[in-house]
Amino acid sequence: TYLTTPFLLAMEGVRVEEVFTDGASWQLRTPDRAVALPFALNDYVDVRWAEGENFLIARTPFGIDLPNEVVVFEVLRAPDSIAPLTSPTPEGERVQVVERERVRIPLDLSVGTTVELQQTIRYRQQLGRFERTVTFTAVECGDPPRFICYNATGEDIGPVIFDNVVDVSVPFTVTIPLVLDAAHNVALSPDGDFAFEPTPYFWDLVEVRRDRAGRLLGLVRVTVTQPGRTVPSVSVPYYEVDRAGALTPVRQLGLAPFFPSQLSPLWVLVDLTQGQVLGATAGCVNAQAVRGVSGDLGGDPGRRTLGPPRHQPPRGRRVEPRRPRVRRRGNPGHRNHRLGPGPARAAESESVRARRRHLGPPGPTRTGRILP
Repeated sequence: TYLTTPFLLAMEGVRVEEVFTDGASWQLRTPDRAVALPFALNDYVDVRWAEGENFLIARTPFGIDLPNEVVVFEVLRAPDSIAPLTSPTPEGERVQVVERERVRIPLDLSVGTTVELQQTIRYRQQLGRFERTVTFTAVECGDPPRFICYNATGEDIGPVIFDNVVDVSVPFTVTIPLVLDAAHNVALSPDGDFAFEPTPYFWDLVEVRRDRAGRLLGLVRVTVTQPGRTVPSVSVPYYEVDRAGALTPVRQLGLAPFFPSQLSPLWVLVDLTQGQVLGATAGCVNAQAVRGVSGDLGGDPGRRTLGPPRHQPPRGRRVEPRRPRVRRRGNPGHRNHRLGPGPARAAESESVRARRRHLGPPGPTRTGRILP
């Protein structure tokens, strides 16, 4: 139970000792009473029992210009007794402990895992066109008839035909070795923007334990996000139809690769005392994917990047068609012209376009812990 609770089952029989905080100090509770431990509350963010009957493991605050240490204390007990020794202080009675080990959390450790991504994004933009024919009939009008009028007596709209104005496939190859360094930790990174866009991955120390051999072990979670700035995007043009019916590039869209959500997270076991990686849940991760994107993401009139939402893995798929826009020339209704007699026919073509937006599949969440 030492992995999941702050309790210690000590000596023979049944005896429960708990380490807890009352909001002012760290306390040790025995069946008889609760006594404060001899260190300040702000010195350690976590204190719990380690493997063994008398050892406590404590973590200092973690971040830039902070101790970033793990400390092992031994609780002293009276001879031939399981009661912890205490001593009076000006602040009150305190449990007697001895510091046995102090380790600074090691950095710049290679996980031994490389994320390799081979991905091809196919981008296609389609524009639709159709023929609209309006029939006008010439009749005499006026009283007495003095003019020739043209009345719309028929209308025919043909099928919509879609043309590919852009159809490209862009391959990407990404290789990223995972390293437990300060640059990829939100609390330690000197880059202030990393907390808002932690790409291509970030890591955090989830748990610290001491095994029966006396080793301090840390469980690290590595979350792979998106390639981000490690891979430049590829620009493709986005076209619209002007009033003259000609294709006109109006802006550039950026195509960027993305990591599949099932890569996240990875778990790494670290020997904090020796500064070594003992193992990880994956060695070489190879992901291959082909992604199709059609149309426009809309919104930003400038440069756009087609890919999953930044800071997060893809969260669902949806298609959002936009209402076609039709540009009309002339009035298909009644018209008067000072022209000679005779029927007339007119035809005009118009263009519509449809836009679609794709997002990737949702990603799973996982948890992990160190097993004894």
